[in-house]
Amino acid sequence: MLLLIASSAPGTALPATVEDPAAAAAARIREGLRLEDEGRQDEAVGKFGAAIDLHPGSAEGHFRLGELLGRMGYRGDSRLHLRDAVRLAPDRPEIRIALAQIQEEFFDHQAALESFEAALSLQPDQRQRHIALIGIGQVRERLGRFAGARESYLLVLKENPRSPAALARIGILNRNEGDLAGAIRSWELYLELRPENSLVDSWVREDRSLQAELNRFRTELGESAGPAPERWVTFGELLRDANRFEEALQAFQKGVDQV
Repeated sequence: MLLLIASSAPGTALPATVEDPAAAAAARIREGLRLEDEGRQDEAVGKFGAAIDLHPGSAEGHFRLGELLGRMGYRGDSRLHLRDAVRLAPDRPEIRIALAQIQEEFFDHQAALESFEAALSLQPDQRQRHIALIGIGQVRERLGRFAGARESYLLVLKENPRSPAALARIGILNRNEGDLAGAIRSWELYLELRPENSLVDSWVREDRSLQAELNRFRTELGESAGPAPERWVTFGELLRDANRFEEALQAFQKGVDQV
């Protein structure tokens, strides 16, 4: 912004520059993003805070500061800034997604669900859409709405069959429902995309081993001509570990009946 300040001499004017608040805030935000990329988080917080001081109406300043504070573990302050960012820029889906993720960390499931759904209503790009759908699925899981969670993940996989996040979550749902084969299949697809994930790799190895043990017991008990109460109990324990609870109860009952 260029201002003309009158001098004492008539008919003369001296130019003086005054920094525009919005431009000054944008410059601080760029500096903050650079510092954040360099791992200098505390300094980045200072820059984002300075941007807000210069221009309190900067949705970007509140958004960037809220996101960073959340990653640093300051969730209460993060939520406050993200709420301000949503108020200042209600049409930006990425801000609503960030707020939803923080709300979920406060176990405010309904508020998180509403924020994710609001983000979807804003016609986000595909990446943001998938983040919101995965977030909705996870909230539904925590609310015990497993069919709805699966529906959300399947929507992502329909649009991107190679979504690691959706494959991982579908695998977890399958495992919790006792579908070992389905869980292994989903996690194997996941590992094709993220082979460095040792946790998922351990899940696959453990469940392959469990599946082999279950198959071995089925064959052994099916061929057994005499009573085998201890074997039925062990088989029941394996079924329980596989989340096949009704079958586990049946196996335990057979073990009791043969005592």
